[in-house]
Amino acid sequence: MDVQTTLLNAMKISISEIFETMFYMPVEFENKPEMEAVINASSVMAASISFSGARSGHFKGIFPVSVLKSIASAFMGIDESKITQNDMTGTIGEIVNMIAGNTLTLAGGDFHLELPEILNHKDLEIKAPDNTLEGRTFVKTLNGLFSVSFDLI
Repeated sequence: MDVQTTLLNAMKISISEIFETMFYMPVEFENKPEMEAVINASSVMAASISFSGARSGHFKGIFPVSVLKSIASAFMGIDESKITQNDMTGTIGEIVNMIAGNTLTLAGGDFHLELPEILNHKDLEIKAPDNTLEGRTFVKTLNGLFSVSFDLI
């Protein structure tokens, strides 16, 4: 199995384990072209985390604010109406950190994770170089849809 497929499979396993264990949310994976429009049309928050080691790259999570708010509520154990912007920022950073760390551990090899960064809309438009290996999945929860992706440099 090639590196890209191995990492994508490990990422899906990580997402399932993390969301079912930490957030008590079952997930399904969908990769239909129309999913892109759902994410892009929404008011979203995004975070990225860089890694280095045998390979280097980034993981990125893009969440509609409404979905992230429900995830933050489940994670923090407080009512959704009391979730603040800071709560969502912390939650999305922790999500990409957990997904990246678990995915890279499952895929094997030594790696170093940087701190997660919150992305702005301009950062979402930046395309990876042509020689970059990429993988992406759309994740469906009871509360909506989000995407997680990686690139390998």
